[in-house]
Amino acid sequence: MEQDNFEYKAPKGIASADKSINDFFGDIASYAFIALSSVAVCIIIYGAICIITAAGDEEKTEKAKKIIKMATIGLAVVLLSYGIVEILTSLL
Repeated sequence: MEQDNFEYKAPKGIASADKSINDFFGDIASYAFIALSSVAVCIIIYGAICIITAAGDEEKTEKAKKIIKMATIGLAVVLLSYGIVEILTSLL
């Protein structure tokens, strides 16, 4: 009676032995980049809506500008960190 060689392959998208550690961290960085940049864009849109609905109130306008400024800084940090991870994974 012959035994068949059984080879297990993980489904696509799941970390497995055939993926390198660089691929694994690259995937995590990609998913985090998409999620965090989406959140930042939503916060920028929220700040824009706050400016529109401020109706000339200086306090509300300044608060909305601060929201947009912080979300923009957050988006820049996300972009830079993604770039750094991509550079490091390509070098390793």
